[in-house]
Amino acid sequence: MMSLQQSHQMEELGISKAASKLRNWRRSCKLEINLADYYLAKIYSSGSVVQGHIAISPAADIRASSITISLDGATTIRTVGQKLTTTTTHRFLKMDSISSNILQLVGTTLKKNGSYEIPFQFTLPDQLDSTACTHNAISTTVTDTHLLLPPAVGRDWDRDDMSPGVVKVEYGINACVTSNWSLNTGNSQVFTAKRTIRFIPRLNESPPLHVSLTSPRYKLRGTKSLRGNSLKRPVGTISAAAMQPEPLHLQAYGTAIVHTVIDVTLTFNPDIDGITPPKLDSTSLSLRSYTWHQADPYQAFPDQDEKPSLKQPFVATIALAGDCPQISWARHGNHALEDKTPGSLECTDRCLPCHGYGPKPAWMDGSAAEHQELERIKKAVKQYLKKLRRGQQNKSLGRDVAVILSPERRTRVQAPSVPGVTDLSSPSLPQTALHHAYDNFESPETLADASSSLTVTRSSFQDSEAVQPVLTSQNPTPSCVLFPRLAFLIMYYLDHVFVWQFPYYQFKSSLGNRGWLLTCLSNGGSLSHAALALSTLHRDASQKGCYYSQEAFEFHSMALRELRNLSQHTETETLLNDRAKLAEFIAASLTLISFEVFNGAEYDWVPHLDAVTAVLAMHSPGALLQTSSVSENALPSPIHTSRDDGPEVQPDFNFLVAEALWHDILACATTGRVPRIFYRQWLEGSGIVMADLMGCYNWVMIAIGDLAHLNAWKKDMKQKVTLSVPELVRRGQRIEKELQDGITELKRAAKARGDIRGNVSPAPYVSHIFALASLVLSSTIVSGPWASLPEVKDAVSESVIVLRNWPQSVPLRGLVWPLYIIGSMAEASLQGVFESLLCKIREESGGFGNSGTVIKLLKGRWAAPPIRNDDELEMVFQTGGNVLLT
Repeated sequence: MMSLQQSHQMEELGISKAASKLRNWRRSCKLEINLADYYLAKIYSSGSVVQGHIAISPAADIRASSITISLDGATTIRTVGQKLTTTTTHRFLKMDSISSNILQLVGTTLKKNGSYEIPFQFTLPDQLDSTACTHNAISTTVTDTHLLLPPAVGRDWDRDDMSPGVVKVEYGINACVTSNWSLNTGNSQVFTAKRTIRFIPRLNESPPLHVSLTSPRYKLRGTKSLRGNSLKRPVGTISAAAMQPEPLHLQAYGTAIVHTVIDVTLTFNPDIDGITPPKLDSTSLSLRSYTWHQADPYQAFPDQDEKPSLKQPFVATIALAGDCPQISWARHGNHALEDKTPGSLECTDRCLPCHGYGPKPAWMDGSAAEHQELERIKKAVKQYLKKLRRGQQNKSLGRDVAVILSPERRTRVQAPSVPGVTDLSSPSLPQTALHHAYDNFESPETLADASSSLTVTRSSFQDSEAVQPVLTSQNPTPSCVLFPRLAFLIMYYLDHVFVWQFPYYQFKSSLGNRGWLLTCLSNGGSLSHAALALSTLHRDASQKGCYYSQEAFEFHSMALRELRNLSQHTETETLLNDRAKLAEFIAASLTLISFEVFNGAEYDWVPHLDAVTAVLAMHSPGALLQTSSVSENALPSPIHTSRDDGPEVQPDFNFLVAEALWHDILACATTGRVPRIFYRQWLEGSGIVMADLMGCYNWVMIAIGDLAHLNAWKKDMKQKVTLSVPELVRRGQRIEKELQDGITELKRAAKARGDIRGNVSPAPYVSHIFALASLVLSSTIVSGPWASLPEVKDAVSESVIVLRNWPQSVPLRGLVWPLYIIGSMAEASLQGVFESLLCKIREESGGFGNSGTVIKLLKGRWAAPPIRNDDELEMVFQTGGNVLLT
């Protein structure tokens, strides 16, 4: 139940209010709320149980006509005007307690000086019910944000919560006893009591920020001139470049913050010879929060780089204590050094000749001499890394990228120490440190043991050149020991989640060898954590009926951190050339996309798909899908095949590229984007067979990609007022002819095959329905979104026939995209067919996935008024945001 009321704060109290207070004083009934296991600093969170009892102590005999106990959440915003102060209160949460104890006392007379206790128990939800938000939001992402429970804000905290004083979010237990005085229904008394509680919700970690270069709030680099005083000329420039740090995680009850680090690279460019770099005397750190608030609900997010907010937010800043790091400057020069010139620890620690400060060396001219010098430095660094790894082999099996890869200086944010918490002084966190985030959730010991098993094999999947010297020749392949719980989750992924992701996967095809996948799932890297997150979420949803799993989101956060560390501490050229790291990066990103599809696929998949498509766009099929020979001592990786395999056996990158193409192409219709990967070069001559993985023939996927480019071309020409309708029709007809020819061939093959109900191949059926949806999409682009067009009606009718004759052995889970495209243009008499099919898909999937999102979108489309113009394709396929229908 929700209420919205406005009250004006006046100077006078009012006679009726004073009389009410006097009457309650004369006939008082004491109400007291007692909370179990409560202490002053206690903080509740999502899933916490709030229990206790209400103590009623009447001072006179009263008749209890009603007794209510509820847990309420309300926001209060005070708007201060020139003449009037307006307070807007919005109750967003109300949970009533219904128990037999209340029913026994209602209608009875509570005796004077008696004592009555009513127990209560509430479980704080993870989010509000979907019916709680009826605001006219511009996207479902905003609606989902409205459904998140806000933390308690305002005066109830004994610390600075960095919130404006005019905003308050309050959670509390409210008790109310209504009585009729002397059994007279016309004269009633109301006795109330209230007990506030502190609440902080559990929220999953968001993906790393995509910081715009023009963002006024987020700035990762800067340059300033350095001079002795304002009257002198600059002696040089100093630049600072930082990476996004690890997030600050509040431990249980906010008692401490786990340490994090900020990597900052300083560069000094002197304008005058002989100038030494400056000394770092101190550093300052601060935590700043921005709060937007208004009385009316926000229809969109209040501030974005492309749409800055017109209303200034409330800004609060808290200074943080930080260590001043000891830095050493790395020289970039080749002239002779004077004795007074400081040395470079970066060079001396690695036994490298230092070229010193000053002008650029003569050999740095891009010639062969520069390449020879760089190769010599690389070899020296590799030897240093080998020695470092040998020394650390018996100390730790985890990775420490800070020691091995990163020469950047770090500033550590200090916070109260917590026993057993590992100092996060490295961009790539040791697994034992990562799992301290589980302290607040169930089974932390099990997760800690699980992390140890992941760490065993993680170090062995590093850069092969650096890791191989650690291994002995007698045991070139590291042992993989998995704890039972992790082994269960991995097998659950292979047996249940993989089938949900790829319902049309052909085990007898060239993609049927999933050994590379099992290897990656066991190595403790980003793909392993992403798959464990998806496996845990799927297990909890299907077996426990719980669609929010904190354990799953913890694995999800760990996968995000691993990907960020891989991208930040690996040069682009290295990532593109290292096939093992590239495979790990692509596979983990694609699995995180599936994680978002599991949760409805309405926004957070976009950064992952952009990253995958950007990487694959830099490769060609000939370079990426070639077979690489492996030495006998090489470590297993997801891209290595045995030397006896032929060039056609590539079950790794063929698999990954096919999945990436699937998401990249199908995302276009509902988001307005175009494919970022050059799909034709991959689908026409590379040997990738989409039907073996996704059940759809290559020619259908090519047609869908061509339609995305056709729609983009149409928009561009219309904006330039140069659209040629005959050219648009000609281009559309070419694509439609390819689709019609393919459908004709499918029908001919089906007729020759006859009515076979045995081992049915899904590809002809899946390709047929996707091709029909593509015809609907093509007609919409060329002729406009008109459901009454004959070609649209024919395609919709034929698709209904195909769906009604659908083999039972072929699952429907992979048909979300065509059902949405065709269903959007279906007439009222056929809309029930598509709704029932989507409901069936939702039942087959156990209620998770994006089928529920499609049902919601289609119902909104069907309930919308008829389209009266044919200007924009988005008017018929509008999803209200970035919805992925794969």
